[in-house]
Amino acid sequence: MVISFFNVCWLQSSKLWRGDLSINKVWTVIWHRYAKTIAGLSFAQQRKDEWRKALTVVASKTGRTTQEIRNEAKLVDEVVAGVLTTLVAMSPTRQFNNYLVGMNSRVAEVVQRLVMKEMDTVRIVGLCGMGGVGKTTVAQACYDNLRDSADEKANTKFHFVNRVGQNGVNDQDRVEGLVRELYSKLLSEDSLSREDLNIEHRRGRLLKTRVLVVLDDVHTPSQLDELLLQDASDPRKLFAPGSRIIVTTRNRKVLEHVKAEIHSVGPLDVNESLQLFKLHAYDDDDGGRNDDLSHKVLSYCNGNPLALRVLGGALSYKDSKYWESFVLKLGKTQEAEIHHVLRTSYEELRDVKDRRLFLDIACFFSGHWRSLLVKYMETVDESAYSRVEDLIGKSFLASVFDQSEGEILVVHDLLKEMAWNIVNEEEDLGRRSRLNDPADIHNLLTNWKGHRATEGIRLNISKVKMMSLKANAFEGMNSLRWLNFFLPKGFGSRHRKTIVSEGILNSLPNELRGLRWDQFPSASLPGGFSPDELAYLVISHSPIVTCWEQNQPKLEKLSMLSLTSCENLTVIPDLRNSANLEHLVLEKCKSLVEVPDSIQYLVKLVRLEVRDCENIERVPDRLNSKLLKHLILANCPKVTDTPKHNTKLRPSGIAVRECSNRQV
Repeated sequence: MVISFFNVCWLQSSKLWRGDLSINKVWTVIWHRYAKTIAGLSFAQQRKDEWRKALTVVASKTGRTTQEIRNEAKLVDEVVAGVLTTLVAMSPTRQFNNYLVGMNSRVAEVVQRLVMKEMDTVRIVGLCGMGGVGKTTVAQACYDNLRDSADEKANTKFHFVNRVGQNGVNDQDRVEGLVRELYSKLLSEDSLSREDLNIEHRRGRLLKTRVLVVLDDVHTPSQLDELLLQDASDPRKLFAPGSRIIVTTRNRKVLEHVKAEIHSVGPLDVNESLQLFKLHAYDDDDGGRNDDLSHKVLSYCNGNPLALRVLGGALSYKDSKYWESFVLKLGKTQEAEIHHVLRTSYEELRDVKDRRLFLDIACFFSGHWRSLLVKYMETVDESAYSRVEDLIGKSFLASVFDQSEGEILVVHDLLKEMAWNIVNEEEDLGRRSRLNDPADIHNLLTNWKGHRATEGIRLNISKVKMMSLKANAFEGMNSLRWLNFFLPKGFGSRHRKTIVSEGILNSLPNELRGLRWDQFPSASLPGGFSPDELAYLVISHSPIVTCWEQNQPKLEKLSMLSLTSCENLTVIPDLRNSANLEHLVLEKCKSLVEVPDSIQYLVKLVRLEVRDCENIERVPDRLNSKLLKHLILANCPKVTDTPKHNTKLRPSGIAVRECSNRQV
């Protein structure tokens, strides 16, 4: 009966597709042929209408009728193979397997909304819910499913915009950078500004472009307006029919503002919660010995997947007595909110070094390559590799694999918020271990007279009106390990310099493990700066001429060197002793004339990127690293040959253009 039914459906729908029959006629044929059987299933009229709508969708697909295969056994094999192929294509990517417990039905429902509805208009689907409930996970899984669909690949442009509201609700500067990123990708052009997008020709191209875009973690309606170029109220004016936009947010007003089809991502039910919790908390041989205690833990998590993963990780491999103590600790307060649950798990990190490592990553390094991040942390703690692995196991960190970039470590926004709350509990500014508030940093570096035990500083320069540093601004800061003065993506030379030096800086702490300073104000680093443990050095948009005029340290621990938009730079640091260097990036350094031969001996080099250095005349003849994955030499017109190498580069890592007589 099943095969026969499929025969009729496919035959009649193919007639609909060819235009031989109307949908009503096709439905009548099928209905009369199987009226008794279908009626016996007691379908409501609504269900019959759904069948009618589904048949319309099926009819729009090209395919084969089962009349082509007379042998039923062979037909069954064909159907099974076809369904299996479709299911594999629809399955979430491996990186989400541990996150999709209880999420499959949610993903399927959203995908259905995106696929089954009309394709003659632009649609916005909004995912709304509390933090940690799985909005981004569902959005990513839907995006992956649709992106990998054969029908979608050929006709649609794709882009996933992460954490729109990451740097603050009203962070206009970040949104501007994301506008540039989004539309440059959709139109396949470099660095398009908002003004560029007002050109009629580009607007016309957008109107002919079908897109699938995810805007993740939008905080305010104004952010959505900016990202959709003020056409949020009527996206049909922006993209081609069939385009779909997925928006995730905790703020329902964002979705109401654009009249989105709102899908509430609610907490997991009891069974789903238990399944996810057991996945993270139970050993293979645990059985059900802790089931009663598990249900008590579930009551505190309220179905929040993030809380379930973190608490499960805290209890994994622990005995029953530990579980009982842990549950008692949870129950001592009436505050059963998510932040308290996460904080309790953090306090179960008994080793101070584990806590310190988590706070460093959460405050400064979420979204970094895992290999580099571990190298950074090993300059502080030699056991960082295993500690990072443990934090992943406890769900304080998540490992995400990016096809072009490799493995990335990320920290959930709620955990980052918790980390900064922990740091800011110390009222004495001089004793606070990590700083990111511009006012606090300004006070510490310009006015503070007492002891300064700061271990890390992360300052968004675009938020600083003006800060004048004295020559000895960093004197005595012997605990400082991470110093990051950064401009958000999309900024650069157009941003006025807001951090200036009253004379030449005469010192930076030698204990630094990482230094990033966009718009570094001097022609060189301080003469007495000799950081033997330095793991990364990133300088951009600076008048720097040379990193060290004399007495350069050996830089034996250096893993990352990036010098960009340093127009006066004439020479890069001596890297002969930097055997651990993995990433070397040189960009828009127009006074630089060569890349020294010493880099050919860097056997751990993974990425060499040289862009827009118009006066570079030569690069090494050969690169000996067997780990090389990305070799990018772009817009360097005086270079005649590119380095030979013995490795297979990733497709995304090959970019050699505008180089005379080039060889790859």
